[in-house]
Amino acid sequence: MFFVESVSALELVAGDGLFGFRTNGFGFNMIGSAGRTVVVERATSLSGWTPIWTNQISIGALQFSDPLPVAPTRFYRARYQ
Repeated sequence: MFFVESVSALELVAGDGLFGFRTNGFGFNMIGSAGRTVVVERATSLSGWTPIWTNQISIGALQFSDPLPVAPTRFYRARYQ
């Protein structure tokens, strides 16, 4: 489930073939407002989120990849900082 807390939405791209598990880990692309900073957080339950990646959106999609998605259950969320 994904919630947007801002008027300018951050979009996770699910239909580009890059969303999900790959040979080099788990990842996805995001599209949002240029110049905005995005934080991706990870947790093993729906509480206790830990920031693991921060980057700024430029033109086009921003790609996130976690090379070590080893926990039995892992949740990710992306948000504007």
